[in-house]
Amino acid sequence: MKIFQDSNGIINLTMVILIIVLSSAVLFLAIFDMPYVQYISFRWYQGAGFAVIALMAQMFFKLNDVREQSKISEIAFYSLQSAVRIKSSILLKVIIFYFLSLIINVILISIADSGKIDSSFAQLFKIISIGYLPAWILSVINSYHIYLDISEYKAELALQDLKETSRKSAVDRLKANHE
Repeated sequence: MKIFQDSNGIINLTMVILIIVLSSAVLFLAIFDMPYVQYISFRWYQGAGFAVIALMAQMFFKLNDVREQSKISEIAFYSLQSAVRIKSSILLKVIIFYFLSLIINVILISIADSGKIDSSFAQLFKIISIGYLPAWILSVINSYHIYLDISEYKAELALQDLKETSRKSAVDRLKANHE
């Protein structure tokens, strides 16, 4: 999914997430009548949020496992390390962002459900929380594509190594035949 990448290939996912959350919240606010939001049960919200965080954390750890390439050249190794470092740091920032925003959203939802604040604020908190759903889905898909990009790059490096090895063995066979 190259739509989240700028000209340098770096993913500005945090800004995309914020835009998705805010636009989704505005969309839900415009589409849904405010009184209906108070009837939505948010018992599933915390579990769903932690499931998204867990999936993205799994992609983060798998991404860092890609660094353990031993049969590649030194230049390719440093290139792979650089690519993994950039993409895993972005993914880590997104995971931290979701974790902190999930905690804040769960606190706001529990305050909204307690009835201690005005119902319009409670409904607004719930609408903002609903706005995270499309962002969660897109973030999981995008983190999976980050992992696929790095895995494809790793496969290309392994293929280059195989070509180099077969080229060297062919040269060695030719040298043996001429001697």
